[in-house]
Amino acid sequence: MDKEEFLKRYRDGERDFSDIELRDVDLGFITLAKISFHRAKLINVDFQTANLKNADFSEADLTGSYLVGADLIEANLTKANLTNSNLYLANLTDAKLNNSILTNTDLKCTNLIGADLTGSNIEEAINVSSPHLLVVDENKNNNSELVTELRELTRGLYNPHNTGDYYPIDVFMWDTASRGDFTLEKFLEAAGFLIEVDSIDFLENTFPV
Repeated sequence: MDKEEFLKRYRDGERDFSDIELRDVDLGFITLAKISFHRAKLINVDFQTANLKNADFSEADLTGSYLVGADLIEANLTKANLTNSNLYLANLTDAKLNNSILTNTDLKCTNLIGADLTGSNIEEAINVSSPHLLVVDENKNNNSELVTELRELTRGLYNPHNTGDYYPIDVFMWDTASRGDFTLEKFLEAAGFLIEVDSIDFLENTFPV
């Protein structure tokens, strides 16, 4: 299917595009909320800043896709293949990414608050700085079902921030058997927020914050 046919069918009211194939297509800066791309092949598709709220990408192949700044709030990416895709600044609040493939997926500044990454290979993604780095322990822990239940029970609950904004409650697991007692320093280090930097880089302020 080419871009023109896809957009015509979408404008005509069609929302179920399961199993379709799109390659090297520019779909950036448009609204595709609540669309279904279940099992679709979306290779190297440009979704830059697209509105994809509640979209269904379950089992879709998004290899090489450009999702920079995309709105993927509550999107379903269960078992999706996001290999080599770019999710810089994308909003995946409360999205489902369980059992997704994140090999070389760029998650720099990606909002993953409330996202379910159980069973994903987030440890193979790049530029990750998030408590969700800790979900890799869940695959080996008998309490993963409890964490999943807590995520569902807290869905829709927000925590007031000292800036006056409200953020979803973020549930994660801390495995004391492998990580030791929970401390703020250990958490910041495990989540990728606390790193050692060279003194020259520190003085010149050239390290990432």
